[in-house]
Amino acid sequence: MPINIRRATIADLITMQYTNLTNLPENYTFKFYLYHLLTWPQISFVATTTDPIDSFENELDFESDKKNENIEKLLQDLSLDNPLFKKGNEEQLLEIINENAKMDAQYINKNEKIVGYVLAKLNDDEEPSPEKDVNISTTGHVTSLSVMRTYRKLGIAEKLMLQSLKALRETHNADNVVLHVRESNGAALHLYKTKLTFTVLDIEKSYYMDGEDAYKMEKDLSLFDNLDHEGDDLESDLLQ
Repeated sequence: MPINIRRATIADLITMQYTNLTNLPENYTFKFYLYHLLTWPQISFVATTTDPIDSFENELDFESDKKNENIEKLLQDLSLDNPLFKKGNEEQLLEIINENAKMDAQYINKNEKIVGYVLAKLNDDEEPSPEKDVNISTTGHVTSLSVMRTYRKLGIAEKLMLQSLKALRETHNADNVVLHVRESNGAALHLYKTKLTFTVLDIEKSYYMDGEDAYKMEKDLSLFDNLDHEGDDLESDLLQ
């Protein structure tokens, strides 16, 4: 099951919002996502995989053992109403499944399924420059990070974060990045503090709508400056 990390696009936004609504208690409007991608298009990323079916033979082997008896019975029942579902029409069935994959809200393209995302921006809460009347923030902000539950513990969140942090430094010359995480979210704290070397700046009381406190965390991005390689080598350098 290959996982691909790529920049998020406008076409991904509905599926990103679905991922957020599925996994996180803090949710955002579509307009909020759109604002991020229109204003800072280079720093938000999605994780995708090719699912549900790469090879029909791997999924539905009609000559195999008992594990496929239920599937074959289902096809027999369906064939009473629609001859397309008869045994021997596996290729046509595969085409139908792939063409209709987007019926699942996780699918953005034929056979392309979004399983995680990171949404980031520059800190637009800072005061604009008096001379230019524009925000010249050098602080990035990770707004939201989410990975579908069945795809966790595969390092996807870590890879999404690394790509976003690297993009913040390269495209906006951000000096540092901040984020907030729930006090009760042990897995996220482990990722940010232990693996991605964020430091805790403060505890913000009742930061979330349900009243839970948040750790405000920060990371220096200058370590990205002298890296001339990517991928696993990049990751190992950053996580030492």
